[in-house]
Amino acid sequence: WIVRLRVAGRFALDNETDSLDPMQAVLIGLRFASEVGCAAYLPFGHDYPSAPVQLNRGQAPSLLQPLLEDAAVRKVGQH
Repeated sequence: WIVRLRVAGRFALDNETDSLDPMQAVLIGLRFASEVGCAAYLPFGHDYPSAPVQLNRGQAPSLLQPLLEDAAVRKVGQH
């Protein structure tokens, strides 16, 4: 997905937290979309019995940092 987002040249990013209270919310996942019908969810903080396979919290920043810092790729944020 990181390669797909880079090739698209732009993407929307949305965060998922475990609370609506911004002072207590913990980031548990990120959503990405590069075009209509082309989206993905990256979970890394879900903790319940049937939680999806996910990255551990420490892996996500190092994987995403180069993409998020790339000035050639436009980002649209929500939340």
